[in-house]
Amino acid sequence: MDQFLSVEEAANTVYTCLEGFTGWKFLKSQRCLKKKINNLELCIDFYTSKWNRSHEYVGLNAEFNIVYKKLGKLPVQNKVAYYEYHPKSGDDTYWFDISTKNKLTKKCANTQKQGVDYGNQYTRSGQC
Repeated sequence: MDQFLSVEEAANTVYTCLEGFTGWKFLKSQRCLKKKINNLELCIDFYTSKWNRSHEYVGLNAEFNIVYKKLGKLPVQNKVAYYEYHPKSGDDTYWFDISTKNKLTKKCANTQKQGVDYGNQYTRSGQC
């Protein structure tokens, strides 16, 4: 049986895993990974469930944003792309269950494949 993680331990593992993989900067106060390229800002924001209980259940979801700073200072003015990460199947289709090390590893790998690919498409194509 897999060992259940605390809420803080599970969330921090996701952050460090993705920070190491992407090379983006993790901003602890905003709970997001960011990368700036000229006037574009690529950002993955993380959210945790209010129902999280250490060593029982840990739910987390994320959203990927591309912000173009020249459009304005307010987020509603400058957000040019947006993608929400949600489970495609299972009991809960809003929160990713990262309660155990095995579940956490699978979710981290999926996020690496999806969201980072979106960001890399922009940086490789020279559109930035």
